[in-house]
Amino acid sequence: MHPLRPLVHRALADDDEPLTVAYRMVCSFAGTDVPLADFLDAVKELMLRDEVRLWHADSGTGDWTEWYEIPPDLRDRYLASPDFGAEWDPLDMMLTVGSNAPALRNPGAPPT
Repeated sequence: MHPLRPLVHRALADDDEPLTVAYRMVCSFAGTDVPLADFLDAVKELMLRDEVRLWHADSGTGDWTEWYEIPPDLRDRYLASPDFGAEWDPLDMMLTVGSNAPALRNPGAPPT
């Protein structure tokens, strides 16, 4: 089991979060800068267990599309973004809890 698993769940305990916001929360909970690759590895493992779901939220239409795997270049795309440290996700990615998530809150689909 990935050591960041409980921190990712904690980041999603109250609400769905933009991926980069959840990442910053995990770093805060850990008390150190967590490599983005390690965070994405944890998300990938949690996605395989359906404890976390990854979505692309189209900022133009508001439509959400679930992604079932993390693209291999996602880390590099984030690191290349000048808005990586912004309060919003520059790639419009969102994390939600999956149906197998610990009982932190009711898992659900994206907002409609």
